[in-house]
Amino acid sequence: MCGVTGCIVNEELTYKKIQKTLLLMQNRGPDNQSYRFFKFGKKFVYLFHSRLSIIDLNDRSNQPFSYNGVHLIFNGEIYNYKELKKIYLKEFSFKTQSDTEVLLYMYIKFGKNFEKKLNGMWSFAIFDENKQKLFLSRDRFGEKPMHYLTENNQFYFSSEIKNIKQLLDRKLELNLNHIRRFLVYGYKTINKYKDHFYKTLHRLEASSYIEIDSDLNFTKNNYYKVNLIQNNLSTNENIENTKELLIKSVESRMIADVPLAFCLSGGVDSTSTVSIAKKILNKNVKTYSILDDDERYNEKKNILKNVNHLEIDHQFIELKEHFNIKSLSDLIQYHDEPLCTINFFSHSLLQKAIKQDNNKISVSGIGADEIFTGYFDHHLYLMHYLKNLGNAEYNKYKKDWSTFIQPLVNNPDLKNPDLFEIKGIKENKYRYMRYDYYSSFLVNEFIEDQIDVNFDIDSILKNRMLNELFYETMPPALDNEDLNSMYYSIENRSPFLNHDLVDYVYSIPSSQLMQRGYSKYILRESIKDIAVEEVRIDRVKKGFNASADSFLKNSATDLLDLMNSDSSFYDIINKEKVISFFNENNFQENWDKKFLFNLINTKLFMDLNDDLL
Repeated sequence: MCGVTGCIVNEELTYKKIQKTLLLMQNRGPDNQSYRFFKFGKKFVYLFHSRLSIIDLNDRSNQPFSYNGVHLIFNGEIYNYKELKKIYLKEFSFKTQSDTEVLLYMYIKFGKNFEKKLNGMWSFAIFDENKQKLFLSRDRFGEKPMHYLTENNQFYFSSEIKNIKQLLDRKLELNLNHIRRFLVYGYKTINKYKDHFYKTLHRLEASSYIEIDSDLNFTKNNYYKVNLIQNNLSTNENIENTKELLIKSVESRMIADVPLAFCLSGGVDSTSTVSIAKKILNKNVKTYSILDDDERYNEKKNILKNVNHLEIDHQFIELKEHFNIKSLSDLIQYHDEPLCTINFFSHSLLQKAIKQDNNKISVSGIGADEIFTGYFDHHLYLMHYLKNLGNAEYNKYKKDWSTFIQPLVNNPDLKNPDLFEIKGIKENKYRYMRYDYYSSFLVNEFIEDQIDVNFDIDSILKNRMLNELFYETMPPALDNEDLNSMYYSIENRSPFLNHDLVDYVYSIPSSQLMQRGYSKYILRESIKDIAVEEVRIDRVKKGFNASADSFLKNSATDLLDLMNSDSSFYDIINKEKVISFFNENNFQENWDKKFLFNLINTKLFMDLNDDLL
């Protein structure tokens, strides 16, 4: 994990600007900061890199890394770099033991689309003096960030927004329409419309690359799509194959020359990865968990079952000691964006504890919900799909759902198994947020049609999951997880986001993904006799969630002062209505608490930008 920043500019940068940029990148790479620049037509291209040493800790692997006029800055990990080295790169003489050198030689050997051969996470930039092209690429699922901006016939890119601001030497104009969208519809729309919280800023999309010449002409392409061809294997065969792929993925994500730690909740996702690491791979495992006083989110019992069963070293982090407005404001300032949910406030505290124990890597269970069916509404999508097919199993699925899942669901809309028959899928898309009510808080009301992307697959369940994976839940979650980790100079790794595993699970027939009232049925069965049984079969979903109550209690006085203070925030939202909502709502409903956190979160973000004026 590292930091990458660069630009194509009309004039050479000053020494002062170069040093300020490198200093600002230290969080992402405290072990080394370097840069190089080159003539690029009539312009200059600069490559900045900050290194967090994970593989081959020797200085020989510092970046920018160059070979025969080709120069690389790279953020991420290539997990299959040793295999690539053996298979494809026999003609090269290697000087390091790093994946960086392998990545550069793969580009030299294969050119564009060589990413298809990589198993890993990355955002990187390659300046090819020979071809006079700048090449930027981002991994398949967007685990590693890349922002870019074109202005005055110049081009800027970076892992973090603040570095682009530094090179421009000014603030960026806020995109008020996108802020309204976030307030009304929540975090699922942050990445869906390719907008940014700043007007002229863009994200390089997951699974894509751009190639740029010295006249700033762009060539943009997508190099990966999930395999959606359904297999004809039995459920048992799919369970066994999934198990094998998951073990391989966890094993590859443990490759490192530095200490690593696991985030552990009481759910099946992190339980799977930790159990495989300990029981199958025989690794010494250190785990960390958030502990919330709110019983709805407290998973201490299940976590302790894992800890005792696996005999692992574990640490709890209590939210009440750290949940305050100063910590939230500091984190938002580092993110240069609002946090997508309160869960990532608690996640940042987890990373802080991991850093204090001198770990450099954090392994999480993120992504399992989007590939194995992890949300309550997935049951409704599957039943709707089976009913429309006239599948004889429909009544059995509906009975299992009514028996096992319905009693666990708090959202009143999701308690109705015929929800989609009554109102239609589109009308229920954003039922988690009362967007018609929340829109009324805005100075200019904001109602926008929210449409799923069509992935040309007959299963509405898988289409929903693909929207979550590429547009809704996963992109903002990965961005937040990356920034939280890098705030403490930690690399985050996600075993479930292995394209071989994802491709395989999406090939499994929809009817096999949930059975006997169990979501993630294939995952649960694949870790049978590996994970502790009580956790493996627990249907209650909590995850790394946190209660807004804990934050509100800790920060009540400060929050009242914050919401009463004037700022540009109240140019777009009705102050009287916000204060009334804050003072009079008893916040019994989860969606109102989420909206309140979005209000607090966004005001802090806008206040910080006001301070830059």
